Amino acid sequence: MKFLVFSDVDGTLLNEQHALDDSTIQVVNDLSQQDIGVILASARPVQAMQGIYQQLALNTPLVAYNGALIIQDGHILFSKNILTNLGIELIELVRARFPKISVNIYSYQDWFVFEKDTWVQQEEAITATKSQLLDYHQLHAENFIIHKLLFMGEEEEIQALEVFCNQEFAGAMDFTRSKATYLECVDNQVSKLAALKFLANYLAIPQQRCLAIGDNYNDLEMICYAGIGVAMKNSPLAVQQKADWVTESNRNAGFALAMRKLLAKMGTEES
Repeated sequence: MKFLVFSDVDGTLLNEQHALDDSTIQVVNDLSQQDIGVILASARPVQAMQGIYQQLALNTPLVAYNGALIIQDGHILFSKNILTNLGIELIELVRARFPKISVNIYSYQDWFVFEKDTWVQQEEAITATKSQLLDYHQLHAENFIIHKLLFMGEEEEIQALEVFCNQEFAGAMDFTRSKATYLECVDNQVSKLAALKFLANYLAIPQQRCLAIGDNYNDLEMICYAGIGVAMKNSPLAVQQKADWVTESNRNAGFALAMRKLLAKMGTEES
């Protein structure tokens, strides 16, 4: 592998219908033919990316939960969970103080919820996966692992929750909005950037031979770090301003266009 493409999934690789365009499938195949590895990095759980991996015929590592879990061929390469006592404390505080917010718990390949509210139903439809109902005793089981917490709610409530979380748990956990109505929580040592660094080292690819592409704030660090950082046109302006390239939106095949630009650039360098 001579080059590494580290790509976000929703809003980047997938179109507005949460599906792969034919142009994306073709360009990923062309990248593979040129010995360029494509790694998907998402806040999604593993099972919500497996179908995408199969469509793209990938055999590279898969980065789930914003980097909290990295697997390849069913083997765990990296796993970093939230400290259980802190995770439970946060869950109970959110349920008490922000009762309208949907609380979602991810552990390895499982997605747990306390109720299947409209937010959960929407996320099930988007990711084509099913959640499981969780009871209080399961949450407090001695060996219960929390890789990620996802809070979903109206934008104003999520903003208020983000402020609360950063005040109460600063330094212990990392909080990032993957969209205006979603707040993601992982251990403070977890990020897509940390995953990029881990995998670049694991695969022996130097920083300058890495491209990172994404559309939101949880992609910003890796976009800034990579040798080439690419922002989608549908990303916030603050993300676009930090990128080396700004490509078209996911509505207009922005991922495929950026990859064609990369292939052209590498072809020029090698000629």
